[in-house]
Amino acid sequence: TASGIVGNPSTPFTLIVNDEGRESSGDPGSVDIAVLHGSPNAPAVDVDAVLVANDVITNLAYGEFTPYLSIPPDVYDFAVRPASNPNVVASFRANLSSLGGGAAYVFASGLLGGSPGFGLFAALPSGVVVALPLTPTARVQVIHNSPDPTVDVYAGNTLLIDDFEFRSATPFVELPADRDFTIGIAPAGSTSANDAIFTQNVNLPAGDTLAVMAQGIVGNPTRPFTLVIDPAARQTAPDGSVSLSVLHGSPDAPAVDVFERLAGPLVNNLAYGTFTGYLTIPAQDGYFLDIKPAGVNQIVATYRADLGGLSGQAIRVFASGFLSQSPDFGLFAALPDGQVIELPLSPVARVQLIHNSPAPTVDVYVNGSLVLDNFEYLQATPFDYVPAGIPFDIAIAPANSTSPAQAFYNTTVTFENGKVYYAVANGTGANFTLLVNDQAREEALNPNKVEFSILHGSPDAPAVDVRSVFDGSLVVSNLAFGQFTPYLPLDPDLFIVDVTPAGNPGVVVGTWGADLDGAGGLAGLVMATGLVSGSPEIDLVVVLPNGFVIGLVPLTRAQVIHNSPNPTVDVYLDDTRILDNFAFRQATPFILLPAREPITLSVAPGNGTSVGDAIYSLPIARLETGKDYIVMAAGVVGSPTRPFQLYVNENGRRRSASAAIVDLSLFHGSPDAPAVDVQLAGGGPIIFNDVAFGNFSPYFSAPVGSYVIQVTPANDNTNIVESYLAVISTLGGQAAVVFASGFLSGTPGFGVWVALPNGSTFPLPVFVRTNDLEDRLLALQLAPNPAVHETWARFELSEPTPLRYAVRDFTGRLLLEGNLGLLPAGPFAERIEVGKLPAGTYQFEIRSDNGIQVRKFMVQRP
Repeated sequence: TASGIVGNPSTPFTLIVNDEGRESSGDPGSVDIAVLHGSPNAPAVDVDAVLVANDVITNLAYGEFTPYLSIPPDVYDFAVRPASNPNVVASFRANLSSLGGGAAYVFASGLLGGSPGFGLFAALPSGVVVALPLTPTARVQVIHNSPDPTVDVYAGNTLLIDDFEFRSATPFVELPADRDFTIGIAPAGSTSANDAIFTQNVNLPAGDTLAVMAQGIVGNPTRPFTLVIDPAARQTAPDGSVSLSVLHGSPDAPAVDVFERLAGPLVNNLAYGTFTGYLTIPAQDGYFLDIKPAGVNQIVATYRADLGGLSGQAIRVFASGFLSQSPDFGLFAALPDGQVIELPLSPVARVQLIHNSPAPTVDVYVNGSLVLDNFEYLQATPFDYVPAGIPFDIAIAPANSTSPAQAFYNTTVTFENGKVYYAVANGTGANFTLLVNDQAREEALNPNKVEFSILHGSPDAPAVDVRSVFDGSLVVSNLAFGQFTPYLPLDPDLFIVDVTPAGNPGVVVGTWGADLDGAGGLAGLVMATGLVSGSPEIDLVVVLPNGFVIGLVPLTRAQVIHNSPNPTVDVYLDDTRILDNFAFRQATPFILLPAREPITLSVAPGNGTSVGDAIYSLPIARLETGKDYIVMAAGVVGSPTRPFQLYVNENGRRRSASAAIVDLSLFHGSPDAPAVDVQLAGGGPIIFNDVAFGNFSPYFSAPVGSYVIQVTPANDNTNIVESYLAVISTLGGQAAVVFASGFLSGTPGFGVWVALPNGSTFPLPVFVRTNDLEDRLLALQLAPNPAVHETWARFELSEPTPLRYAVRDFTGRLLLEGNLGLLPAGPFAERIEVGKLPAGTYQFEIRSDNGIQVRKFMVQRP
């Protein structure tokens, strides 16, 4: 063989002669090969026949031949190592399966690290030279998860792993691929592959990455020892991530589900002996894995997985051991480098601590250690993990305390594994307490809903109802101080509610709202906080899982009435137009306005472009939530005596106390009218007294019915400006604003209008003046007066007239009525039955289409 390098003094060119060459083997069942070390710069080498025998050639130096080796015709992988060094330089595949009875001359050729490169070649007797390809390989990790003694692992005839212990793993190693061989498991201390107690034939695909997991129990018929092979194992993950696969390897454990406490289900119905595909998650610490029987929402055990230091790696998490015997059940993670880490058993709960006591800032101690320093009112922590199953001594002390001995409140709490808690500091003084709720959520169960629990946390507020502003429906009923509601599924839309005393929808403590658009999947705790009759004032806030505390928007209701005899206008709230082309004598229903913050109401001509067109602006420092406001536009633009402005009644009403009455307030909005009184016709009581322009009267509660009212100058009730018919029989339970409108001596003319809470307006019809009837109905008398069972109405008609009568008490409530029909001219006596009326003073009315006459009478009882 020509070898060496021309001109190189160390390895000069030469001819190496072997006089023992062969052209064939003496045995047709074998192949004879000799090996020449012909690489000039390579050291002496050892050669292993991988999977067959190690050190088949030892310490072969440059220029040396081996004797011929007789081997069966088969596929071989020859691994070349520096002599006495375990590190393989290269491995070459020699397929000798077709050379039975033949011989071959194998020579190392080329330069290590140079050109031509190092390689193995085979020269056949025919003169054909074949370059041996590099050995195709697969990368394999072996994991020992069989609860049995330490073992030896053989690959073919060679010892792959010596003294391989339970719950240990190899790093990923390269093994020959695309050839059949046997993996054998033998007791520790074995002497050869012949000692194997378990074997399995394999053929590893070239280029693949595999995991081989030993599990089961030797000799157990139901869970026998076996090798579980994952042909799609991984070593790496994207930067910043960890990829994990889970193997169920606990022989006596049922199929399981695996949940990550926050992320939710990771593994579903994983049976013994099976593994999952890889799941890639962020590389961070603090994962908690809950093990549950498949399909059962009950945590058997929780394990902590800190993956922050494993960025870019793929790991195998495997269940190991027994539930009912030793070794005990546990979770372990095999890393690509062969490390096996036991995941610690770590039962935990999730807890959010909230300060809702309208009291000073506090310090919070747990088991003697300060955990929250200067924890302020309406501050909250994010949800965080705390150990479960152990008692926590919680002490709450004033801010800037030095030890838990200064605590003004102490309690002990034990949290349960898997649960989520609110812990809310609530109440004041002797009623201070820590409310603990184990039904908290960090996200909505339905990702298309917003889910809120509500806590009544206002110490001096009564039990409350919470009602939807939109339809009045009950959202929460009779919620007492310190109580939490279940979670309420809400559409991600406007959420606006009234808080009222339980069972009393007519009294609104306050109105609050939030725009939940785009918040689907959010969960939170809505808290009533503060004091009804003190400071801080009652409010609603929502506590989010991240610890943010956000106040719901306080709102109030206002009805706007246009009573200025001017053209149509636009109305702005700050810079936003809220009423477009708002006409004279038009009213809004009660609308929602911001409360507890400065606002400006501005009025501009209709069809304007912006608030810059305003002819009038009214800054309002603050509107209170829970109130009903009436905002009345009145006066005349440009008038020096009755200028245009907005008049605000902060004591408006939307409803009366019962369905039997109507609450009425009068606003004087007639620019050229004097102060007025309004009384029931026929000398009845004055219901609105001395109301001047621009003023609202107090509310008057009138029984439902029909009334004739007279408008007179204040303190001159004999001079009737006009009489009006007020039919309020269908308005029971409501409140209304009666407003004098227009000019006594101009256009538009004077009238009395009514605005209802729903925004409808209408004029009261003029009732014909009483002196029109007085010309026809003469000498009206009631006798007997006082009456007991009956009284007679005696009168004379000057011409035929249709008549009807009514009897009212002095509140104006209609008690009796009747129709006398069309009566001819002449004298009449009509019997009026009063036997069922209680003793008292009453008003008798007799009327026609032309007017009314009224007389008072009394009823006596024996």
